[in-house]
Amino acid sequence: MTYLLHLLWFQRVLILCGQRMILFDNKTKDDEKKTKQVHELLKLIDLVRKQNNNIPYTDEMYHMIKVKEFTTFVSICIHLSRCFEC
Repeated sequence: MTYLLHLLWFQRVLILCGQRMILFDNKTKDDEKKTKQVHELLKLIDLVRKQNNNIPYTDEMYHMIKVKEFTTFVSICIHLSRCFEC
């Protein structure tokens, strides 16, 4: 059940982030791959800046997201506990 809760939490975080995600191969020795990864990150940063009208991410935004996240997590836990009671 712990794995399921983590998976649901991760899915919720992705939704809150507009499904934006980027993965890196930190162990690659391939310079071309490293360059491509950096360009993907910079493109994503530009996209987020445009979507946010160049308004920087603030501590207040972070806390608002944490409250939403926690509320959602509690709701999921309650729902799952009811499902597993059957």
